[in-house]
Amino acid sequence: MTQQPDLRPRQTTEHHARPLGDELLIYVPAQGTVHILNATARVIWEACDGSHTPAAMTRRLIHNFTPAPDHTPGQDVMDTLHELHRLRLIDWT
Repeated sequence: MTQQPDLRPRQTTEHHARPLGDELLIYVPAQGTVHILNATARVIWEACDGSHTPAAMTRRLIHNFTPAPDHTPGQDVMDTLHELHRLRLIDWT
């Protein structure tokens, strides 16, 4: 599926998440997988509640972190969302 900027990603429901400092550990029992999100991916993941667009997530990311000069926060958000979707950790609504 091609994600549109006005769609709002939502976390899938069958997981257990635990903080690890700034990172987040996500265990998905049905898949038998464990994922560790870094601090920036965690901010994006936590915004995947079905009410935030990628643009809103980008604003949140910029608010929480100072982007490196060679990074494009909007593209970083989309890349992270694509990876979370590939891992079946989010759905697009």
